[in-house]
Amino acid sequence: MQHVYSYQPNYITFTFTEGVFEGPVVDAAGRVAYVLLTEKRFVGSNTTTITRPNGDVVGMIDWGSLSQWKHRTVMFPNTTVRASDFLSKKDFWSSSRWFRSSDGRDLFWKRLECHDPTNETTVASYERERRRLFRKDRPATLTVLRSYCDPRILDAILISGLLMEKKRKEQERSADGDGGDGGGDGGGGGGGGGGGGGGS
Repeated sequence: MQHVYSYQPNYITFTFTEGVFEGPVVDAAGRVAYVLLTEKRFVGSNTTTITRPNGDVVGMIDWGSLSQWKHRTVMFPNTTVRASDFLSKKDFWSSSRWFRSSDGRDLFWKRLECHDPTNETTVASYERERRRLFRKDRPATLTVLRSYCDPRILDAILISGLLMEKKRKEQERSADGDGGDGGGDGGGGGGGGGGGGGGS
């Protein structure tokens, strides 16, 4: 597969300026593409709302009160789907997670890269934020092929990417012994709507 490099003119790099789940997401020119707002609650579950700069809601992720995959939902303006349906496995042993954009494309994440199986192209690459002791922290970035920056596709890439990163963070906390945040590994299954549905 072709691999993503952020300096290539065919790609656009989006930066999470204030954290992965909070604040503006800007392109290379500094234009705001999305705004993320995470509400942390003492009672009930935390949520992350994704909006456009004009305030239109793209979707909201309800992370679930038990921080488990099976309790998560993705709420689009016209439908609500379980996270395990929106971003699914094709089989139990697979490390890939599939999703469907609102224009009907089936794409999948494998580790930090998002692929389109129809043309064997890496359409997006996620680079995790880095905390550095003596230098400025490096924010997380999402680099996307320009032809996949249509909101019907990009919305789904972003939301699925957030779900993937949340799960990585929880698995790391669980491995470090913090406990309770690991989350179950929700099953596969198609379905969905709005911004996208689970892959087949």
